Amino acid sequence: MHILNLGGANNAITTFTTAAVASEVNYNRAGAQQIFSSVNYRNLTVSTSGIKTLQGVITVNNNLAISGAATLASDIYQIAGNATGLMTMAAGTGLTLGNTGSATAILFPTTFITANITLNSSSTVTYQSTAAQTISNAPSSYGNLTAATSGTKTLAGAVTVAGNLAITGTATLASDIYQITGNATGLMTMAAGTGLTLGNTGNPAAIAFPTTFVTAFITLNVTSTVTYQSTAAQTISNAPSSYGNLTAATSGTKTLAGAITVAGNLAITGTATLASDIYQITGNATGLMTMAAGTGLTLGNTGSAVVVAFPTTFITANITLNATSTVAYQGNGNQTISGNPPTYGILTTATSGIKTLAGNVTVATTLNMTAGNINLNTFTLTLGNGAVATLTNGGSKIAYGGTFTRYLLLGTAVSSTVAPLYGLFPMGTSTDYRPIEINSTDNPTGSGYVSAVHT
Repeated sequence: MHILNLGGANNAITTFTTAAVASEVNYNRAGAQQIFSSVNYRNLTVSTSGIKTLQGVITVNNNLAISGAATLASDIYQIAGNATGLMTMAAGTGLTLGNTGSATAILFPTTFITANITLNSSSTVTYQSTAAQTISNAPSSYGNLTAATSGTKTLAGAVTVAGNLAITGTATLASDIYQITGNATGLMTMAAGTGLTLGNTGNPAAIAFPTTFVTAFITLNVTSTVTYQSTAAQTISNAPSSYGNLTAATSGTKTLAGAITVAGNLAITGTATLASDIYQITGNATGLMTMAAGTGLTLGNTGSAVVVAFPTTFITANITLNATSTVAYQGNGNQTISGNPPTYGILTTATSGIKTLAGNVTVATTLNMTAGNINLNTFTLTLGNGAVATLTNGGSKIAYGGTFTRYLLLGTAVSSTVAPLYGLFPMGTSTDYRPIEINSTDNPTGSGYVSAVHT
């Protein structure tokens, strides 16, 4: 083996030729060094310590080794490998791909194949350009993996992280249709303003939160955002002790795997449904809770009597539910209907049990009394928010113990028997259905609210 050891900080060779595979260039200074550009490296080693920075593109025609405690910095230049050589990173070494001040999308060293890549579990690969980058799945396992600076860093395939997973700067780590597998001893961290998207908005692959990381080792900053965004069903992990911002997006039902806390904003977007199952969502007093048009939130499981409440702690001023969003109280037992939302869009009471108002409630579009009676609990339920709203009543379900108010619109026919039942007030006692019915042969000549009271 012919070895050229370069110990200088600045290295420049005008003409560099290697004739045999059994030759090596070793940058071995205990400190920063410049790596000169060449397509003629056979075996290339960066060793000892310090950051070894490319001055131009390089090609490694056999083995590439990062050893000691050295870091190989690509800067804005690409490293091209080969299909037969080995690429190795020793414990404590680093590889940075891209420049934190440049948008050049540097890739993991190309052409090296999975079987020939070995990254120690305490080595670190950092994708750090300011723009989009692709995270290679050529390594069978990363040690520590960092998505840094800014831009979206998108998986090219499923990856395993044997050490720590970090999202820093304002970067977003995008799983696309591929799973991230973690480990039980590594840290998973998301810094302020970072993002993690799970799934592809055009694909039903049910990508999960990075697996195997344990709750004690997961830290998501309050302003970080995790988005479950495939087109089909996904499971929302309860491994994080607390999410920052949490978004259920695109379409399909996103179902909790356990109770969760949201320290920032909670958003349901696209046409997705967030399903609590038997688990509680705990919010906060400063974050926003929003539901877009056509989205859903189901509270409780139709086969369980576990009492699940509307996401707690969010305050009225910070809750916005679109007029065509749907909140369904569907636990198979008694539940409390929160008065915190200023207005529900579509409100559904389903399965058995009494659904009891915790405050005054306004429903903008539709009240579906599918199953179970409503205890108004001395409060007012207003159906229609400056416009007429629809009532569906499955089998004479009763509202009792308070005020039921409806909005009647100028020129709109009023009937208690013809859908959308503008003239029906489904009042009664807790056990007896005694409705108040308004039917008009002439349409109203004015608009306003009409109330029925049961005390």
